[in-house]
Amino acid sequence: MDDEFLAAVKRAVLGWPGVETTRIEHGPGGGPVADYRVGRRQIGHIRHGNDGQADLLVPIEVRDALVRSGQATPHPAFPDGRTVASIPLRGPDDVPRGVAAFRADVVRLTAAPRRPPGSGSGDPSLAPARPAGVTGVTGS
Repeated sequence: MDDEFLAAVKRAVLGWPGVETTRIEHGPGGGPVADYRVGRRQIGHIRHGNDGQADLLVPIEVRDALVRSGQATPHPAFPDGRTVASIPLRGPDDVPRGVAAFRADVVRLTAAPRRPPGSGSGDPSLAPARPAGVTGVTGS
């Protein structure tokens, strides 16, 4: 795995206001990961090593759309986990898609009002509206 591609995604993601990273030596799957957060909310992580994957925590409908479009796969360790989309970062053509996926997740998290735990009604009609244009991820 060429870490140059992972570093390009990392530079872009860390250039956005409020995004921070922590390196975890023994992350999911046992290898090192770079965990990305906006405040206390995780947006995803990049697995270093042989597979070079970005694993993003996204709503079910976004994950399903990414998988259907071929832009992501289910998480290899949790294929039935419906909120994790894995995006390969194995070459220069993967960098824009990886950056766009993280960006869409950051926009979604920063646009949604935060509610105290237990205060949600569970009614989907009361959920915050998704920002315009953040229905999936494109390679631009």
